[in-house]
Amino acid sequence: MKVIRQNVYYMENRLVKESQAFMTSDKREAAKKRTMSHQILFGKKEFDAFAFRVEADQDLFATAHALHLPAGRNFLFYHSDAAFARAAAERFGGELVPVSFSDPTCYLMEQAKGGDLFMTSFPSGVGGVGALTLLGDAEDLLRAMEGGTMPDVRPFAVFVRGKLPRGTGPVDVALALKLALGGRAKGKVLEFFGAAEHLSAEFRARISELVAPDAAGIVWQSQGVAPVQPAYYEGGISLDLSKIEPMVSRDGNISTLAAVSEEGFCGGAAKVGYESAAEVSELVRGKHVRLPVTLVPASRTALLQISQLLPTLLEAGIAVEPCEEAGDLMDPLTLCSSALHGAYFPATGETYVRRLKKPAKERATSCEVVRIEGNEDAPFPMPSAPSSSAEFRAESD
Repeated sequence: MKVIRQNVYYMENRLVKESQAFMTSDKREAAKKRTMSHQILFGKKEFDAFAFRVEADQDLFATAHALHLPAGRNFLFYHSDAAFARAAAERFGGELVPVSFSDPTCYLMEQAKGGDLFMTSFPSGVGGVGALTLLGDAEDLLRAMEGGTMPDVRPFAVFVRGKLPRGTGPVDVALALKLALGGRAKGKVLEFFGAAEHLSAEFRARISELVAPDAAGIVWQSQGVAPVQPAYYEGGISLDLSKIEPMVSRDGNISTLAAVSEEGFCGGAAKVGYESAAEVSELVRGKHVRLPVTLVPASRTALLQISQLLPTLLEAGIAVEPCEEAGDLMDPLTLCSSALHGAYFPATGETYVRRLKKPAKERATSCEVVRIEGNEDAPFPMPSAPSSSAEFRAESD
């Protein structure tokens, strides 16, 4: 991964240092307008949408109300304070979305399209679909809601090339990128292009959400949104995906990076969709994972999509847990909260159980996955109706 510590041009399908590009001042000014950020901002008079976390942004809403700011297209994600969320929606024209329904990034990606201009009060991966997404504090959001002037952005190039090795994913890319940037993207908009267009929207979103706190905004090349060469950037980095290694950060601190062979977690801030879960399932098929690995689906939709992969995942010893933000509200899939020996689908009555096989010395050496059609033969008590607080414990053979 190569970091260029000076302004760069994207030209001839590569990043070129300004000192080696030999551009006149007139050509440089023209090149500034060819970045994705400036293309999206050009001609816009207001943001396409705002996204807030209701519980965290109550002071902001109070200030906006006092300033008589106009209503707009808002997405209000809330966990428990539904009354305040409804009042904010009535005043500012918001669409209410309980986080038990979907991870905010997943929902926003379904609503956005390439070329849109979003501002969020929390790190979001919606830039993965080609929408310029700015991360704003209270002052930024209030100014943007008031309208009238568009923000002045400072684009930073992330030129993506190569192909990821098997077994690596977006979390590995994000961690490597954060380590390489080292704070150089503060106050700048990260523009991903090159081979980035060939990555899935889910993949791009998960990278974006993890890297978003280190930048002012993010946008990815997508259909209809791409830099026009030559384009001028305030710095850049050449990201070779083929050099990425599986890494994790033990406590969220970039200084504690460790090889994935030491521990495992399938999830991250952007959570897991079907695409990533299917890749994990193929990697562990017919094997037993000795390390503690947990898979965290992103939303209800992802939970249901992943259900067909449960036998393979459970047999390999991988735990599947509900989206962290959704807490006890994450139905229709109710999962046991400890080691996860099983999973129950109330809608169909299907139960998957991972049973430990024990030899004479009572030491578990392997496991089998059993699918139970109904509740009668369940190895643990089943509720008569879906219960958000039920815990299911598999019995050893």
